[in-house]
Amino acid sequence: MKSFTRLVMVIAMTVCIYWVCVFVLPRLDLLQSLRESYPWISSGNVSQFSFLISSLILMRIFGKGNWWAFGFRGAGFSPLIRAVLATVVIESGLFLLGMVVTSALVGPQGGGGGGGGAGSSEMPSTRGMLKLIVSVWVIASTCEEVFYRGLIQSLLDPLKRYGFRLFRVWISLPVAVCALMFGLGHLCLLGRFPGVFLVQIIVSCTALGLIAGYYREKTGSLLPAVLAHATANIVGWSIPSIMTQIMPT
Repeated sequence: MKSFTRLVMVIAMTVCIYWVCVFVLPRLDLLQSLRESYPWISSGNVSQFSFLISSLILMRIFGKGNWWAFGFRGAGFSPLIRAVLATVVIESGLFLLGMVVTSALVGPQGGGGGGGGAGSSEMPSTRGMLKLIVSVWVIASTCEEVFYRGLIQSLLDPLKRYGFRLFRVWISLPVAVCALMFGLGHLCLLGRFPGVFLVQIIVSCTALGLIAGYYREKTGSLLPAVLAHATANIVGWSIPSIMTQIMPT
């Protein structure tokens, strides 16, 4: 398959799966009834598990049982630590930069929207904290990485000879494309956040996608990507929570 044809087909497939998982399946009567019976299941959880299930099905079809090719393998301790540290530094920096920009544009009362995180600055109850950990830090991080860095990036892997250097780091085309699609995938939050905050979230998530994709490609494993994603979610929740405790309004 020609490179351009593969790129277009994979992007089209990604858009279709995203649309079905985010906008169609959560609105089905059956799944809405399930959510009413189990209130702890959010529409986001439905989308995330849909990403996971559809990814596993397509991996089985395209990979013919070769799960190793889609990142289901171990990784050394060193790249895991580097992925986490890179995420902490970059996501924290982007968050703080975003706070400066949004304060300049909308005033200090505007606050800051979490980058890859949950985005609430209030300390939740014990039950709410448990739901945050399971739903956002574990389920979302795992399911979304299996989809973006596991399925999509692997299908684009033959194109990794194309790319560019960013601060002396080689970013391949599959890593860049998946990062951009992951960032733009957060446009579904358009109705929940004002424009300036949404831009901050998209930039932060695109940066996370670059980190996760880079270490996925470097190690061949999904583990660094999942850890980076979870770390970004933790950072996105922790910084505003800590700042609220230090400087209450």
